Amino acid sequence: MAATLSIQGSCIIRNSSNSSNAHTEQQVKKVFLQLPVSRRSVILISVLPLSLNLVPQPSTARERRNKKNIPLEDYQTTSADGLKYYDILEGKGPVAEKGSTVQVHFDCVYRNITAVSSRESKLLAGNRIISQPYEFQVGAPPGKERKRDFVDNPNGLFSAQAAPKPPKAMYTITEGMKVGGKRTVIVPPEAGYGSRGMNEIPIDLTSQVVRVTANLKIENTGNDPISEVLLPFGDHQAKDLAFLVATTSEGKGKTKTSSNSLPIKLVNPEGMPPSLTWYSVSLPKELAKGQSLNLEVRTAFTHALQPFPEKITQADIQLLVFQESAYYISPYAVNVQSLSVKLPEPKVESYTKLENTKFSGSEIKYGPYENLPPFSFSHIAVHFVSNKPFAVAQELVREIEVSHWGNVQITEHYNLVNAGARSSGEFSRLEYQARPHLRGASSFGHLVAKLPPRAHSIYYRDEIGNISTSNLWGDSSKTLLQIEPRYPMFGGWKTSFTIGYGLPLRDYLFRAEGKRFLNISFGCPIEEVVVENLVVKVVLPEGSKDISVSVPFPVKESRDTKFSNLDMIGRPVVVLEKTNAVHEHNQYFQVYKFIYNAVERTVLTDEAFVTGLLQWDEVQTALQQIQSIMNHCLGIHDKLEASLRDLSRTGDVQACKAARKSADNMLKELLKDLKPLVSFLQSSPLSASLYSKVEDVVAKEKELQEKLIVKHTTVTDSYEKKSGGRDIENRIAPIQQRIRALRQEIDDLLEIIDEI
Repeated sequence: MAATLSIQGSCIIRNSSNSSNAHTEQQVKKVFLQLPVSRRSVILISVLPLSLNLVPQPSTARERRNKKNIPLEDYQTTSADGLKYYDILEGKGPVAEKGSTVQVHFDCVYRNITAVSSRESKLLAGNRIISQPYEFQVGAPPGKERKRDFVDNPNGLFSAQAAPKPPKAMYTITEGMKVGGKRTVIVPPEAGYGSRGMNEIPIDLTSQVVRVTANLKIENTGNDPISEVLLPFGDHQAKDLAFLVATTSEGKGKTKTSSNSLPIKLVNPEGMPPSLTWYSVSLPKELAKGQSLNLEVRTAFTHALQPFPEKITQADIQLLVFQESAYYISPYAVNVQSLSVKLPEPKVESYTKLENTKFSGSEIKYGPYENLPPFSFSHIAVHFVSNKPFAVAQELVREIEVSHWGNVQITEHYNLVNAGARSSGEFSRLEYQARPHLRGASSFGHLVAKLPPRAHSIYYRDEIGNISTSNLWGDSSKTLLQIEPRYPMFGGWKTSFTIGYGLPLRDYLFRAEGKRFLNISFGCPIEEVVVENLVVKVVLPEGSKDISVSVPFPVKESRDTKFSNLDMIGRPVVVLEKTNAVHEHNQYFQVYKFIYNAVERTVLTDEAFVTGLLQWDEVQTALQQIQSIMNHCLGIHDKLEASLRDLSRTGDVQACKAARKSADNMLKELLKDLKPLVSFLQSSPLSASLYSKVEDVVAKEKELQEKLIVKHTTVTDSYEKKSGGRDIENRIAPIQQRIRALRQEIDDLLEIIDEI
């Protein structure tokens, strides 16, 4: 697991002979850094504000302070304990030596949640935080610091010594820092909080789908090797289980690797409670006695949240009940385990309080609990506020029709219901429109479908006709369709509608090992919708045979035939059915070995024609790769423009320059990838009509890249010189005009290539 732990704060170095009033404290800006590090690793920042004799040059110091992503190779290593650290700011003043007494404010952030902080539980009169630094001696054994009384601290009411302790590494890593410095440290588990973080069970209740991630450290304490791990689910869990996947991970930091999904099957093991539903996870290799591995089990449950009360009025908020066991149900003994419940907002009616229960912000933590026997169970219930959409498609039929002539038509028929708390009483459209957040908080008025980037001919209609209350926008990476039903969807209300769009076949048709195959997404494009019954129909060109399908999860498969205009024997249809489908099922699947061109079906006896057809396939493959690279370039262009918008909002010139440098490097690599493809088209006689257009579009892409870099450089330089906004606009106006013209020319050329 990746963890990020950020510690920020101020620290004062003092000798025992100095009085507490012999120094001044400075206010320090909060720093937050995110780095992907290994499980239970930490990032430690200590800040020591006093005056300084030697500091880096202003430009260097500013660059280090503004550095957001620190490469691992930029870290230095301590000689004593091998910890990796990076000084964001060197500091101003005395050096913290072994034996020095220091005071440090720190915040340890794990998975974007503040797990340990010296500012914790220092609330005064319910409205402000009394924060006091954590005091310790550099190099002293952890936990040996003096316990101060309240009266011992003249500057506040509470002592930070009662707060959770920092990682052990902080007692040594502060040695050598200067007062005023800020340091980031990567701390391995043995110098942090050990392996207590393993066997954590985070439960996400921020949507109608309950998502659980179990991070398990499995150890074989028996004499015989083991090759599988059993996962039990209670009856209430088994009927709601929609998605289950298990993976393993090895190594740390850059060497960390994750496996593909491990094989999982439904089993009925002997000697186990029959009231539980059992799944077996096959391990990649046998575990001998004393060996261990890290296993991540991700599950998704639908209909696990129950509205309570079941009926509400238009003005009421929606309350849900979630029930679970605070202990991980397992046939094995558990050494240590904790559970966290993440809520959509920090509003809770009630929750079960057990030993080691903590409610902070929008998260409830249970544990850690140690030495739990097999099948331990402790019921918990959380009654909380959630007005998230409970959009459930009772049935969704997706028809994917592959045309003979280069198009894929997608048609999706939805029967949708709001499965949240049922609406009772009268509905007032006037009150809803005047105050929708108060008189319709539990309803939803729109949904967003994420369609492929090159979707075209998009429509949204119901039985009455086209629905105009919709919006469409997108970029080179996606197309977003915002759909609004004809009325707000309150609990129990239903609606039916159809979405349709076309896709270029070349984006989804591939060849491998002599077989053509269609590679396209399976599930619902609307992320927050749960589909009770999903039917996917793939309509193939007439004459396709020897068809096979590969889906990354179990589905029910059957065959059908569809007749359309001018069909003689009908088009084969692959029908795939999946119940209880969620967003995790929106993965790609493959349909193999079918005919996609009418000419190919009628003329296959001419050897020269077949050879030419194969050569034309190679040309098409090269063109697909060129178009993919061009789309990637256009996406990078969009990111460059976005960085300028961020610059106008934040004024962070260094971040903008870093974005330009990264984009420039990626664009140069993509241009290198284009060279062999263009050379191939130049040498192929079948691409004579295409080569000049491809050459032209590549040349214009190079010019566009140059203009974008010039524009970007001009804007950032102007910001550094503090030029006015009108002055900047005047300087880039001719460049921007040429950029628009080049974009249009490239789009026109790509369209011409498509037509040819």
